Amino acid sequence: MRKLDAEWKRDLIRSGAEYFHATEHWNRSAKAYRGIGRGEREKLLGRLAGHVRHRFLFGASAIVDQDEYRAVASDRFRSQYGSAYGFAFQLVMTMILAELLRQERLSMVIGREYKAGEAATFSGAAEVGPEAGEVRAESDSSSGAIRP
Repeated sequence: MRKLDAEWKRDLIRSGAEYFHATEHWNRSAKAYRGIGRGEREKLLGRLAGHVRHRFLFGASAIVDQDEYRAVASDRFRSQYGSAYGFAFQLVMTMILAELLRQERLSMVIGREYKAGEAATFSGAAEVGPEAGEVRAESDSSSGAIRP
């Protein structure tokens, strides 16, 4: 990651951008990109995407229109899934999970426990195989902790 960080910063400096943020990248009045033309922004985006493509298995993104989300999501849905941003995050996490399972880089065990008179608890375990660097994690949603 240090090499990625160094290359990323080098490209930002070379293009004259203070930092990269997708929502500001094409905004002509964004302070971080002031004075940088469309052509240089296209080149910068290509170089940054190249760094990501070189180092990561895949990418995932989601776009949720905030006005549409508020218009179609019921109060109950929003209380369960949160804001449009929170919902988009959950979509991305679901896409990552699905892709890791598709690539057979992840095995997963999920269990739910229900005890009389108590709230439901969730526990899960995930294991990513050696091709992806032997990452193991367990989660206990009652405490919110993730344990490596």
